Amino acid sequence: MIRLWVISALVILLAITTGTSRNYIVDDDGFADSESIGGAVRAASDGDIIYIKPGVYSEEVLVDKTLTIKPLLGERGECVLRADGKSVGIKVAANGCTLEGLTITGYSEAGILLTSSGNSVKGNTLRENRAGVIIEGGESNRIENNRVEKSTGGIVLYRGARSNSVAGNEIIRCNYSIIAKEAYHNIIERNNITTAGEGLHLINATDTQATMNSILDALSGIVIEGSSRITLSGCVLNDTGTAIALGATSSSTAIDNVISSSNDGIVLVGASSCLLERNSIENVTTGLMIVDSFNNTIRDNGIRDAELGLFVDGSTREAYSNSISDTNLIDGMPVVYVFNQSNARITDREAAHMTVAYCDRCDISRNMVAHDALFLYGISNSTIEGNTLRGSYGGIRLIDSTNNSLKNNTATGTKYTGMFLRGTAYNLVQNNSLNENGNNGLALILSYRNSIEGNLILNNTEYGIRSNYSEENEITGNTISGNRKAGIWFDNSNKSIICGNNITNNVMGILMTNSYENRMYHNNLIDNGEQASDDFGNSWDMGPEEGGNYWSDHRCTGRPCTGFAKLISANAIDRYPFGEVSGWTLPREVPGNITATNVSSANVSIESIPSTRSLAYAVSNRTGTSYRSGLALLEAAQRLRGEAMESTGTA
Repeated sequence: MIRLWVISALVILLAITTGTSRNYIVDDDGFADSESIGGAVRAASDGDIIYIKPGVYSEEVLVDKTLTIKPLLGERGECVLRADGKSVGIKVAANGCTLEGLTITGYSEAGILLTSSGNSVKGNTLRENRAGVIIEGGESNRIENNRVEKSTGGIVLYRGARSNSVAGNEIIRCNYSIIAKEAYHNIIERNNITTAGEGLHLINATDTQATMNSILDALSGIVIEGSSRITLSGCVLNDTGTAIALGATSSSTAIDNVISSSNDGIVLVGASSCLLERNSIENVTTGLMIVDSFNNTIRDNGIRDAELGLFVDGSTREAYSNSISDTNLIDGMPVVYVFNQSNARITDREAAHMTVAYCDRCDISRNMVAHDALFLYGISNSTIEGNTLRGSYGGIRLIDSTNNSLKNNTATGTKYTGMFLRGTAYNLVQNNSLNENGNNGLALILSYRNSIEGNLILNNTEYGIRSNYSEENEITGNTISGNRKAGIWFDNSNKSIICGNNITNNVMGILMTNSYENRMYHNNLIDNGEQASDDFGNSWDMGPEEGGNYWSDHRCTGRPCTGFAKLISANAIDRYPFGEVSGWTLPREVPGNITATNVSSANVSIESIPSTRSLAYAVSNRTGTSYRSGLALLEAAQRLRGEAMESTGTA
């Protein structure tokens, strides 16, 4: 009965054959033109159709004629090509072929390999192959409505593949879902990609259009490298690592894309002359990240629920030469971006983000930055005063900048550091409030000859002031209290002065690691968990004249104390501490009963006579007075001795 049905079907198919083309039926159970697809291809001619009955075909097929290969209509079950150790399921070397409705699985190189042009691959299921479909050098092929599952590569366009269309495919659980490498003028649209390593990756793929693709649950969404004139539009990306990344890419556009629940929204690295416009970015760690990229235009983008809305950074001045409009909104508030201006007034603004880059003699005052940070790159001779950052991402960040004045600013409750200086010099940081920030109140990195004075630095999660690889800074007159690690931490930071600070109730008062030739004196160290630690033996006093510091856990008398040195954890000592808070501001005590010892110059060599300076130190040590007071006492004693000798005629 089955044999009669097959014969009847053959008669019907032959009856509808037109012209000189023929139809072939393949059945792995026999009773057909061929038991293998390859056998039918060898028997067929250009323009013929090969119908495949359900079954499992373990073979590699070379299609070197213009053929259509698809399942026989009306049959139930899959037409499966199974690798069983083979490398390519179907290789299409002829132009104008159609492959439709097949299931191809397990091939070590590719389920379908196209090296020709004008072919149609549609409605197939490609499962657990190294690559589902590869187009190598072919043109004008259409890869449509296929399902690719659990493969290393989903659909690959390679080595000069041009003007191909990849549209409407479902790509699931592939490491690299769609790749175009050294492929040009291709269209990739309306594909749905889920649970992927990479969604869409374009490498040296000039003039590619990627529109209305959906990418869900991928380590990276769309990655573009070394390409130009790429169009990304209308794509939806959800739950990705980096949603869209443009690296070393030029003259490309990303417009009207929707990004949500991802780590990074859109990232540009080494990109130039690109346009980012009307993208919606929501619930991400970073909205827009622009690194070492220039001449890009960024406008009308909406960012919501991002930890950091916009970040621009670069190693050169050119890296900041982007046009970033205040029509970009972060949680409904505008972005302020200013580049390469002199004498600009950036005042009294309310913004989510503010970047001022490579500007000179500017007034940046009384602004309120509500979301990201106040980023200052390469600025000079400018005033940054009275700005407020509360609960923002990064406070005030001054990078590669010189000769600026930062006064009376407030950075409170930021996620990271309240004020961050990197690569800076000759700046005045004065009377700022840097409190309750997520990391540090103030950080100095690779910075030198800055003056940090009169600031209020309270209750920060890590350090009040942190200095790394910095030198010759002056930290004076600050109030530093309640910080959870240390009030001041110097690491690999040298030749600085820490003077006149009130350092109280920190877990550690002053911590010195790998740092040398620093001078700490006239500081009040009060009720810190541990007052200080110094592994390099820096200077903790200015000698007996000026003295050292006040330590709330060290009892002594004198201004400063003598004979009651303060031992500091690790490898240092304050030789002349004070016994009273700010004792160096109090009057020095001058004893009234000091006498001098007569010394006969005839019996003492010149080398053995103490210098006036050393005698003054001895007097100050004995009497508890300052060096200058000791010198005055010594001079007074010498005068009295001289007068006595004159009166007795023995001078």
